Amino acid sequence: MRLIRLSRNRDIDLFFVSHRIYDFPLILRGNLDKLILFKIQSLADLDYIKKYISEIEIKIVRDLERFNYLEIDMDKDIILKKSLTFK
Repeated sequence: MRLIRLSRNRDIDLFFVSHRIYDFPLILRGNLDKLILFKIQSLADLDYIKKYISEIEIKIVRDLERFNYLEIDMDKDIILKKSLTFK
């Protein structure tokens, strides 16, 4: 937890991966810079994610195609829909 608190002001990037955002501790969720979401179909997960994104973004996340994702910059309110590429 200390690393999470100290990293924000020391230019340290931390990457965390989970199937469900509520698996992350509250301190981590409160310090998000970027949120990357793949297709979410679970109504419980969609309902929970509403704390972080708008209804329009919820619809986009629910309707994403395979290998597509939504990247949300939490500080700048920039939303990008992207696709994974394999080389």
